[in-house]
Amino acid sequence: MVKLDVNKTAFWVTLFFILVSPIENILRTEQIVYILGIAALAICVIQRKFLINNNSRYIVVLMIYMFITCYWSAEKQAFNSLLVIYAELLFLYLQLQFPYTESQYRKIKIAFLIQNGILLILCFTNGSYMDSRFWLKSATSGADPNYLSGWFVIPLCLAMEFLFSEEVKKIWKILIIIQVVLSFYFIMQTASKSGLITNACVLASAMIYTSRKLIKEHPWRALAVLVVFVVGIVVAINNMPTYLVQRLTNGDTTGTGRFPMWATLAEAMLNNPIKMLFGFGTGAVKYYTGKGLVSHNTYLDLLFNEGIIGFIPFAIYIAKTIRIKLRKCPYTIISFLGMSVLLLTLSAFNTRFFMLLLFLIGIDVIEDSRNPKNERII
Repeated sequence: MVKLDVNKTAFWVTLFFILVSPIENILRTEQIVYILGIAALAICVIQRKFLINNNSRYIVVLMIYMFITCYWSAEKQAFNSLLVIYAELLFLYLQLQFPYTESQYRKIKIAFLIQNGILLILCFTNGSYMDSRFWLKSATSGADPNYLSGWFVIPLCLAMEFLFSEEVKKIWKILIIIQVVLSFYFIMQTASKSGLITNACVLASAMIYTSRKLIKEHPWRALAVLVVFVVGIVVAINNMPTYLVQRLTNGDTTGTGRFPMWATLAEAMLNNPIKMLFGFGTGAVKYYTGKGLVSHNTYLDLLFNEGIIGFIPFAIYIAKTIRIKLRKCPYTIISFLGMSVLLLTLSAFNTRFFMLLLFLIGIDVIEDSRNPKNERII
């Protein structure tokens, strides 16, 4: 039997997975998720590497508890819904079992920029407007403009890391700038308030973090970057789509219908402390909203469905990974913090872009002595 290099296999599977994610509806990669998950699991078993290690144990705990809560969920399709979530969580868990070298980690981050390039191409070729908002039918999480804006969070933050890196050639930096500009163009076309605010804050935070070192070493370059950034903001504001301006200034006090829905779910939890502790059951949010709708709040969805008990392992996973990555991978943490804001207005727990972010903040990165840190990346 040919012995497989488990770590390299997992790495290449991960790269492929990142790149095909934006075109799931075209390639029907729901099936690919299962295939890749089973393949990765088989590799782990063959090499006797199937272990519950690092922070991924909390993913396993959450998966088990979500299965248990299906038994008392009022949602009749709870088990069917769980299959989709399980596919994502299982693949996430398997990815986390392998260490990645620093050079592999950099390539993974580059893959996110390439993924964004693919997404932009799809925006040009498959995009359309509905009710004055930009929709993309081939986006993994459906055509919803709010979810589309979530795909740009990770690439925009990582773009800042590469843009100010001395290891990146100028030609690639020019392409990155073009990518950032086009990304914000389509974000504005979605007319997503939360999407625009989140991505703008992520970009600004990444630039502020980067500028600390730039100000000390190259003050005039830092000033030039600031001027370009301010000019970019002015141009963007002056060219905002009319519908987006209306959405930002319409004085809506209901959160586009979200606040009354949140109040209904909060009242249900307060009236039933036992279920608030153990959860109303996987998928129950759709039943209690009375409209078959999700709450448009990832944290509320998870807390309502799985209760405090189910929410705890998720919170521990996030807290531990942030603590580990805060100094080593600051741009990744900025991406996550930005996404955390967006998740307050989206039910995105089983979306591909959120699972990819959980992977990015959770993976173990080990030193690679054969690839010096000052070696050119791209």
